[in-house]
Amino acid sequence: MDIQARAAVILAASALAATPAFALPTQATVADGHSFVSTCAGTNYGSGISPGEVIFGGITNSSQACSYAVSAGSSASVTSSFSGVAATPYSNSASASATVGAIHLSAANSGANADYFPAAEGVAGWNDQITINSGPIGQHGIWVFNLHVDGTLSADGAYPASSAFALVAFKDHLRLSHYDTPTYNAFLAANPAMAYNDENYYQFDQGESWGIERIDHDRLVTIDQIVSFAVSFTYGTPFSLGIYGQVSAGESSYGASMDHNSSAADLAHTITWADKGYVVAGDGSGPHNTNFTLNSLSGFNYAATAAPEPATWAFMLLGFGAVGAVTRRNRRALAAAS
Repeated sequence: MDIQARAAVILAASALAATPAFALPTQATVADGHSFVSTCAGTNYGSGISPGEVIFGGITNSSQACSYAVSAGSSASVTSSFSGVAATPYSNSASASATVGAIHLSAANSGANADYFPAAEGVAGWNDQITINSGPIGQHGIWVFNLHVDGTLSADGAYPASSAFALVAFKDHLRLSHYDTPTYNAFLAANPAMAYNDENYYQFDQGESWGIERIDHDRLVTIDQIVSFAVSFTYGTPFSLGIYGQVSAGESSYGASMDHNSSAADLAHTITWADKGYVVAGDGSGPHNTNFTLNSLSGFNYAATAAPEPATWAFMLLGFGAVGAVTRRNRRALAAAS
């Protein structure tokens, strides 16, 4: 199994196990024009969640620290950090910040396989209402838009230290998938490397994942690429668009090893809006038309590249610094070895 194919397994193994009895926000309940963030750090990680879901299942567990926030018209930001002693000392932290057009995420962990699933995880994203114009009202089309992903994943020490990142999109609170054949074909045309195969099975839906584990040597992966999504629409009819990312860093299994590991998902510049892309006909045919307009409930200009927000970047640097000192030395060693 290659590096990317491990991502789904790592993300599933590094999420919180329990579900609280009270209602919590997810992308399906966050209003359009709002951003949503959630973080957790600690131990007792087990069953998986998906990007866009709150990571708050361990609120009743004394070995975890979790938080979430929802914001309208401004950045939503949270940080969670935790340290303790299980079989050996461990510490981890996650930061998440999002506003319409930009998402920033980071997670880091220092622990051992004998500690019970120490990990940190973050989710961040935004919902917005979009109306595409400059076409016959009531006619169907497919919109292909572009996001830029930038960051690094690292894992070093004894097997199985791991880190991962995933990116997904939603239309009307339903995750984009392969079921709408013309739209999925437009997505594959924009991302030819993401076609379904036995190794990259999780890419059958529209989405992208990256993940690494420390197998027989230290690992460092740099991510810097454009990811495109395709969504069906009707000219003049509003729809809800959700963009969400998820990071994790920790131990992806539980065993007897007391050797210390460290891992990090350093995506403080994680996702930024690249450009509005193009539209094609509803059956996927026709030329790539860039001469269209769109309106958003939030007022964000999707026709332009999103600029970094200085206040948000400063928050992310401070949040990641809570455990950054633990992994900085390891990252330098990884870079020198790569």
